[in-house]
Parts: sequence; C-alpha cells; structure tokens
Amino acid sequence: MLKTVLIALVSQVLAAPTKTNKPFPSLTMLTPKSRPVSALDKASTSICGDTQAGSVYFESSPGSRNLIGWKVDQPSLKGNCTLRIADSPQESHLKTLTPLDGSADEHGSFPCGRIDTGFEAKEVRLPSGVSCDSCIL
Repeated sequence: MLKTVLIALVSQVLAAPTKTNKPFPSLTMLTPKSRPVSALDKASTSICGDTQAGSVYFESSPGSRNLIGWKVDQPSLKGNCTLRIADSPQESHLKTLTPLDGSADEHGSFPCGRIDTGFEAKEVRLPSGVSCDSCIL
C-alpha cells in the first residue's frame, strides 16, 4: 500500500538578536517551494510563525529520497542547518532528516548558508513511518 506524504514548507530564519548593524543570515527555500511568512518578526516565535494553512506544494512517499534546496540570501560564516519533518507544528512531533551525504553531526546539524549562492541543497530520505496529509518540513 503506497502512502503519500504531502509537505507544506515553512521557510524561516532563526537568528539571535545582534547589537551591530549587520543583516541577519537568511535563506529562501526553492525546492520544495515554501509558503510565505508575512511577518519575519513572528517567524521564530513558533515552528510555523504566522504562516497560514494553504495549498500543498510537494508530494512524496515515506522512505523516498528527496532533494531539499534553498538560495542563500545573506550568508553566515558559521551557518548550520537542520531539516526536520512533522505532522503538526508541535516540537515533540518533529523528526530530524539526516542528509544522505553524511555531512550532518549526531544531532542532524550540517554546515549551510556560509557563502552567497543561488542554490544549495541536501538529499534526504523521508522516514518510513511518516504518513500525513499535511506535513511540515
């Protein structure tokens, strides 16, 4: 029986407050396409920030390999990313997606967003136990 995983992405920037005038590091999801966040100051208050429910942008299957890609808008020399998926915006439901190239540490964190580039990506395998109609990546 083939189960489908429908994913709605939320692209957000989590950055510590700074006392300098330097811009915050930022990325824009390219593949799969993300839902827009209308107020960046609310994006880091919860997993989905103020993003409203909407159309599904990506369809996949549990256990399948998928390319997750982004554009670096503002690089950070020490930038790291973690990709996670869940069937709800609750922190306890999130499962870490480990890049297949072996670049992640034991917590799933990997170097990213360190140079200004039009496309950066990681291939991940969706967990075989994930089945939902509106997952969050």
